[in-house]
Amino acid sequence: MTDPEMIDMIERMIAKDNLLLDTPYIRKWREEGRKEGRDEGREEGRDEGIKEGLLITRRRTLLEVLASRFEPALPLYQEIEDGLSTVSNEKMLKSLLIAAVQSEDLAAFQSVMGNPKRVPKKRGHRLNK
Repeated sequence: MTDPEMIDMIERMIAKDNLLLDTPYIRKWREEGRKEGRDEGREEGRDEGIKEGLLITRRRTLLEVLASRFEPALPLYQEIEDGLSTVSNEKMLKSLLIAAVQSEDLAAFQSVMGNPKRVPKKRGHRLNK
């Protein structure tokens, strides 16, 4: 008999005869399972929160760079902001930040934003060698 078959048989016996349904051992077992589930949920939630916070920070930084460099009109700024709100890929946001710093004008940045693989050629010295 395989393990899953054995477990299934025991579960059916317990359900049929109402065995061990509310013993201190089973209550402790359930509580440990709940605690483990809560702990895992908290950890997953914390990780997701950190990732989302990082994405929000990258978007804000990108918008600050664009606002500082190009001083776009409010409707255009909002259009770019709306477009960035859908970007959830950290690498893409990083590429767009590089493009925002290197683009000669806002139109050049927008073309990169429409096609993120088209990052402007680097000018000057590299910071990361």
